[in-house]
Amino acid sequence: MRAHLPSPRAHWLLLALSLVVLLAFLLLDVLVVQRVGQGEAPSAGPADRVPDAVRTGGPLIGSDGTGLTSRAVPDGAVVLTFDDGPDPHWTPQVLDVLRRNNAKATFFVTGVAAARHPELVERMADEGHEVGLHTFTHVDLGTVGEARTALELGQTQLVVAAATGRASSLVRPPYSARPDALDNDDLAAVERMVASGHLVLLSTHDTEDWRNPGVDAIVAAGTPSDRRGVVLLAHDGGGDRSQTVAAVEQLIPKLREQGRQFRTAGDALGVQVPRSASAVEQAEGTAVSL
Repeated sequence: MRAHLPSPRAHWLLLALSLVVLLAFLLLDVLVVQRVGQGEAPSAGPADRVPDAVRTGGPLIGSDGTGLTSRAVPDGAVVLTFDDGPDPHWTPQVLDVLRRNNAKATFFVTGVAAARHPELVERMADEGHEVGLHTFTHVDLGTVGEARTALELGQTQLVVAAATGRASSLVRPPYSARPDALDNDDLAAVERMVASGHLVLLSTHDTEDWRNPGVDAIVAAGTPSDRRGVVLLAHDGGGDRSQTVAAVEQLIPKLREQGRQFRTAGDALGVQVPRSASAVEQAEGTAVSL
């Protein structure tokens, strides 16, 4: 006796219901989050649970099936990353700088911003840049549980899928910094993300461009003192990024003169970040972006 299969109509009803739920969450997010942006990181708490291998390891955190692992960027490589976009004013300027200098970067987009400006996410991918996830509402993942984490990353994933046709496993948690700055709450969030199949990319050099300290200060903060590979943290959204645009224009040729190469995170670290998104993911992402 054959098992009873759901009718095609039931399948589409289920999909429609899922889209309604996602749209309801989007409406709630837009009402609650008036402006997505970064700021001063929350105060660090106890860090006694953070393994030494993670604290002193590289910026990419994943799993080998038995526990957390970390990976460092190869010597001489620069992974230039931008958080909090896309922004309709600043992201195109950042992309223009990268195109003029023939440099590739990794963008960690928020779902709220990506849903409003999917054409910019599409441009990132079309021009050879990498697109990662930065949650939907820029929430501190160390303060929320598994369900909220899954929702934040899942919604963002759908929006990226609709814009690019690809899904990403790469996450940059909001308010994150270097591995040696992780506390116990951060570790719990990283463990949740890695357990769900994500890779977490932190940074090695924070330009602190969100403070608007001046172009020279941003360039200095983004210039390594040795040949080790680096992950530079900058922003293309969340506020006035004129200093960031000017600093990146100077920073790329400066580091190239030192013999450094600009690479995406996946390329530099030898991991496959994007995959083809399913038709259902793209359809749901399109509904979320409406």
